[in-house]
Amino acid sequence: MPELKAEPGKGFGLALEGGSFKPIDPDTGKGFQSSDSYGIAFDYQWPLGESVSFSIFGFEHGGMAKLPPKSDYEYYKTGVIGAELKAWIDSFFIGIHGGQYYLTWIESLSSYSGITQTGGSGYGLGFEMESGWMFAAYSEKSGTLEHEEMADQKVEGNRILLGYRWR
Repeated sequence: MPELKAEPGKGFGLALEGGSFKPIDPDTGKGFQSSDSYGIAFDYQWPLGESVSFSIFGFEHGGMAKLPPKSDYEYYKTGVIGAELKAWIDSFFIGIHGGQYYLTWIESLSSYSGITQTGGSGYGLGFEMESGWMFAAYSEKSGTLEHEEMADQKVEGNRILLGYRWR
């Protein structure tokens, strides 16, 4: 059996993302998205011993979507600010996290729906090489985001990221 040995780097990480992370109807599970979702992620990570690390992170995704009855809002931005614990076996990790998820709908640069927030959580796995390069996949699920002018929503889905950590 392999010995648990953390290889998390201490420092700032930055990644580009893609995936299915999007706003959905909490009752039906139907997505409002009409384009692919892309984003950017950042974190700062600290080793907590030989097999565990802690990080503070954030990411933001955006895409095109139609939200009935507010079909004039054609774009959305969603993301998370949170904290994560990772367990390490060599350069492989498994992580769990929680944080504050947010969502805003955008009509134009000067017109948007306002930002709604709620708690949520996720988990993921990936690799982080000694060189600093990392590849990971995460699954996300927020609580219900309540809008005054629109139907309630959730944000959920998968994220795949490719990034680098400066050590």
